[in-house]
Amino acid sequence: MNLTNLIDRKENAGSRTERAASHLPHAMELDGPDRAAIPEIIADLQCLLGNDVLFLPWRFGTKGTKRRWKNLTSAKMNDPRYLKLFTKKINVGIAQGVVSNGLCSIDIDVDDEVEGFVALNPKLANSLRSKGARGCNIWFRVRSDLPGTKRITTIAGQKWGELRANGSQTIIYGKHPSGCVYRLIVEAPPVEIAIKDIRWPDHVLDPFSRNGSNALIDLSCTEETDDTEVTKGTQDTEASQEIVDGVAYFEGIEEAVNFALPSEKHSNHDHLFSLGRAVKTLEKQQGHPFSSEGKREIFDLWYEKAKPYLREHQPKDDYLIEFLNAYKAAKFPIGAADSEAWSEALRHPLPADFLPHFEQPEIRLVIGFCVELQRNAGDAPFFLSCRTVQKFLNHRSHTTAASWLRAFVADEVLEEVEKGNATTGKASRYKLTASAESKLESLGHLSSPVRSDDDLPF
Repeated sequence: MNLTNLIDRKENAGSRTERAASHLPHAMELDGPDRAAIPEIIADLQCLLGNDVLFLPWRFGTKGTKRRWKNLTSAKMNDPRYLKLFTKKINVGIAQGVVSNGLCSIDIDVDDEVEGFVALNPKLANSLRSKGARGCNIWFRVRSDLPGTKRITTIAGQKWGELRANGSQTIIYGKHPSGCVYRLIVEAPPVEIAIKDIRWPDHVLDPFSRNGSNALIDLSCTEETDDTEVTKGTQDTEASQEIVDGVAYFEGIEEAVNFALPSEKHSNHDHLFSLGRAVKTLEKQQGHPFSSEGKREIFDLWYEKAKPYLREHQPKDDYLIEFLNAYKAAKFPIGAADSEAWSEALRHPLPADFLPHFEQPEIRLVIGFCVELQRNAGDAPFFLSCRTVQKFLNHRSHTTAASWLRAFVADEVLEEVEKGNATTGKASRYKLTASAESKLESLGHLSSPVRSDDDLPF
């Protein structure tokens, strides 16, 4: 079902309370504020999840920001001033893990993987399931030994999804940055299941196996697999792309299309977004936007070249719609997001107490650059090429920057999520480590309100 229907349902407060109670454990009572005063979307979600869940209000069309919320508890849902925030046009996130009575989810990145996973875990077939742009989140409750959030990968090292628990939040209602709405695929209360009872496909690493390589991560905002400009501030992925005045330069349409071509299957979402930004870049070069027909012609060229990596049975229209949504969501031409992050790093130096063993101003500036890239990327990894650092520092060679980035990984400031590929020209993908993020938050640097979230109480 489409989540917009949750708000459209017009039911009186009494029947809403009766529905909510029917989904709650017998020992749980609906205390707190008058149920009639609870915003309808929250009341509807509590019908499925109970009143022991912490909901988070985020700006409409986003997946959350770096603002701190982990000091909150589900008791916040009894605060009338907090509840009033949910009467606005917003996105609604759910804090996961202990804070919401063991509510967790498995985020599956790829639509094609959902059916097989559910077949292995029939108990989860009738559990709450939500969907954004692709894949889905399958929700469930864990009563003891709650895990931290973990990435889930295939044996081949490809992204498969995440197990979201302590430290994570996931959007369940509102508008996805790509333009679609979040919706419920299975509208039912989350089932209770032990982590040890969850079965994983043969080609997927068990995230709790001692021999597995899926690292424990600490996330404030999730949805990291949905690659959008609004939440991830997608960075340039091609190390060799020519940059002029902080923005990529393409010789023509074909070069821009080639920049956004996939090199493997199940990666078209990311590359269609890159195509949207590449079109924005061409528009900046030529000084005017493309017509609707012009954008479709660019897409047609991309579609023909990308065919070997597209799903055989997926209509072309689906890819076109995703491209048009990506184009609309893209705020920066290729390269401009890097320039913005570099400018922010210059304006907001790192606190002196953060990594004091790095004393050289240039080194600290590059670390600050990484912090700003991570801030823009939310909880997703960000792309960074040593050549990009070289250009900003005006160094003769990229080797110094490459050495620094390796050192940041060794010093556990950065995690190298995906190594760059010289054949495809793709830059490496990094992520600030949980310990680095925690230290920056404690110093008031990473969570500084650089976005328009001043109406949020956290």
